[in-house]
Amino acid sequence: MRHVRVAEVVRSGFIEGEHHGSVVAVAPDGSVLWSVGTVDEPVFPRSCNKPVQAAAMVRAGLPLRGRLLALACASHSGEPFHLEGVSSILTAAGVAESALQTPPDWPIDEIERATWKGDDRAPVPLAMNCSGKHAAMLATCVVNGWDVADYPDPHHPLQRHLAAVFAELTGETIEATGVDGCGAPLFSASLTGLARAFGRLVQSPAGSAEKDVADAISGNPEYASGTRRDEAALLRAYPGAIAKAGAEACYAVALSDGTAVALKIADGGARARPVVMAAALRRLGYDDPVLDEVGVHVLTGAHNRLAASGRLSRPNERLPPGQTAYPRVCDRPLRRAEQHHAVAHAGAVRVQGGGVRRRGHASGSGFRRRRQTDQGLLAADPRPCRGRQHADLVAARLHQPDRHSGRIGLSRRRTANGSQPHPALMRLHVVRGDITMMDVDAVINAASPRMRGGGGVDGAVHKAGGPAILRDCIARFPDGLPTGAAGWTTAGDLPARWVIHVVGPNRHAGQVDPALLASCYRNALAVADELGARSLASPLVSAGIYGWALDDAARIAAATLTTASAAVTDVTMVAFSDAALGILSAAFAAASPPQM
Repeated sequence: MRHVRVAEVVRSGFIEGEHHGSVVAVAPDGSVLWSVGTVDEPVFPRSCNKPVQAAAMVRAGLPLRGRLLALACASHSGEPFHLEGVSSILTAAGVAESALQTPPDWPIDEIERATWKGDDRAPVPLAMNCSGKHAAMLATCVVNGWDVADYPDPHHPLQRHLAAVFAELTGETIEATGVDGCGAPLFSASLTGLARAFGRLVQSPAGSAEKDVADAISGNPEYASGTRRDEAALLRAYPGAIAKAGAEACYAVALSDGTAVALKIADGGARARPVVMAAALRRLGYDDPVLDEVGVHVLTGAHNRLAASGRLSRPNERLPPGQTAYPRVCDRPLRRAEQHHAVAHAGAVRVQGGGVRRRGHASGSGFRRRRQTDQGLLAADPRPCRGRQHADLVAARLHQPDRHSGRIGLSRRRTANGSQPHPALMRLHVVRGDITMMDVDAVINAASPRMRGGGGVDGAVHKAGGPAILRDCIARFPDGLPTGAAGWTTAGDLPARWVIHVVGPNRHAGQVDPALLASCYRNALAVADELGARSLASPLVSAGIYGWALDDAARIAAATLTTASAAVTDVTMVAFSDAALGILSAAFAAASPPQM
């Protein structure tokens, strides 16, 4: 196959690494909108095949629907509800757990795996990420009276049926059959055929096996992957969409209208997979703050980044197959307020860093550089990190620099009991950046009630801070935290000293009282005062997967923080997207009283 460069690692202006791959986008009718690389030759899509295989099983009488059908399509994280779901499938089918022929494994989720190993739990077949598919295969065999002892055999009636439906939905002959990592047969398809199959799943009529699978995935993102996974975040942002990643950096996504994208990173580098997909979706004209979230990968180093190559071309433009554009990158050292920036190249974006003097040390001099040929810097204005340093792998659209001027400084006089002036000032700032990179006394984490990590900000904090945060959560909050409450833990490997966890209200669960959201910020300030913290960084609580509108969440945050009384001297609100930055800025500007 002739793969092309789809992502580049840029360190201090020097391209030190590349990821090659192929990407294709197809229209709802299956026609190719655009492609890069080779998209018409067979590959092993690995676990991207699971939704298609699940549709075949439903056609054969598999009775699963909803969350358990989503689990049959999943490479699940091994979280407790995943394992309970797999057990439920087996119990309903009257099959023992010992019938699973998945290899013994620990959960693939880093936090769950660390917990298992910390508890000295041995790897088991149930925890292997493909156990949902295997349980569904066993259940399908039971329904049809097929032998369950050799269900993974390519010549078994189940596998012959799956192969026939797979060929039908991809529209291709299966050129090769291998053995997947879970021991089940693995069918080949081209990226174009895979994308077409995904598009057909979402466009099938209600009541069909294909539509049942699509509804199960789109309606149960956590069961189709895991609470801390980029696939789940994407599914939450795009109702009606389906998404499935596979080993060796394969990925397929279909939007609700049937437009679909499939990609493969040639070297199997999973870090480039969501970044390239985010860039591909932007090129198709889709945009959402989630693409900033899932299109970022944390690397070690001094603010250096990896991003989608210019070969993915202009967002919103549908070019003929094979037509490409090439990147442009920045040529000069960065000011401190520009430690994170994006440089436009033919409408696509390369994100890079370096050349920043940090704590008396210069970086980024003496390397080969390309000349800057376009304007516009995206300044996130993070504070310089101490301790462990980070860099991001990002693909994001560039916006004009006047929308990212750094920070808004709203100094205000605090009041005690709502009226008397307080002698100190709390400085309020709004920036666009990464909460895990803020060098403050404490960062506020939008936590889940269980206090065991989750998606969005919660997952990012636990991932960047390492297992020390989870251990402290388990020790300090064995029963979790109620909505509106706050509590602190160590910050682990984060630049901050502490993490203050708050549990925001979940609108999807009927928690719509603004007072609950306001209490998160007030209680966080109270915890900060107890710790002696003077500088805080906070995300916009409940504005992600908990369903609060950005406008409402920003208004409540601004109203609360501009009237709160605390010993904290600096609060930085960290926006996760361009839209959030603008809304937060306006909310705090409107809420801030005149300086006295």
